[in-house]
Amino acid sequence: MTAGNITGLTETYYIWSSESFFTGANVCVHLLTTWHCYQVHKEHGSWAHVGLGLIAFGRFVSHILEAVYMGIPENVLPVYLAQLVIAWACQVAFTVFDVARLQILLAGSRKWLLRTLWFTALCTIGLSFASRVTSLLSITGTRTDLPTRPLNAAYFVADAIQHTLVAAAFVYHLNVLRLTPSAHAQLATMLAAPSSLMIMVTTGFAGSTVWDPQRSSIYFAESFRLRAFSIFMEHLLVMTTPTNKSGKATSSKSSQSKTGAD
Repeated sequence: MTAGNITGLTETYYIWSSESFFTGANVCVHLLTTWHCYQVHKEHGSWAHVGLGLIAFGRFVSHILEAVYMGIPENVLPVYLAQLVIAWACQVAFTVFDVARLQILLAGSRKWLLRTLWFTALCTIGLSFASRVTSLLSITGTRTDLPTRPLNAAYFVADAIQHTLVAAAFVYHLNVLRLTPSAHAQLATMLAAPSSLMIMVTTGFAGSTVWDPQRSSIYFAESFRLRAFSIFMEHLLVMTTPTNKSGKATSSKSSQSKTGAD
């Protein structure tokens, strides 16, 4: 789409690119999340945010590598392989991290729920691995008859459902922390909004071949979800950390391990 003549830049005409727009947005959100996680760790000593920060930075690198290999005409395979491995590692890490934090919150209770969520997490990771392998075989030309897009769609939908189930379990079991109704509602919104967005964009991608073929909206929803989850973990930490008489949070290790927000 041509919007007008622009001189002095790389192109004669301004051309709108949704992929470029979302790539820039994703990179910015992941950098903000990385910085936020660093600040939370620096202030509260939250090692959970170190893990989230590494995931966010890994996704940032993944988007940069994707932009690189899509912009070069040849010798793209090494860059693609690096992007593939980093992106998959981040997906697996966040899936495992999500359930692990819930397990710490539950402190040994609801074992049937945890077994179910770990099973669905493993299924999601398996779909992710299958979709990555088929994509690799397709781009190298080794196999061109594999159901690459259906597998990608199945993974994205499964991932959205998996994290929505964990988010719902988080919201329900926040009652054990005896938070105020306003605090509970605030934390629930932080999880519900990104989960709803992920369900919407992934079902759209799975239901239509013309819906966002570059998966830009899915990547943006993922960056928004990670950002929201890091803020959720910070608020949970602050709300459940005891304060001294001066109103400052104490560094009680027992309170952090109890809530699973450390």
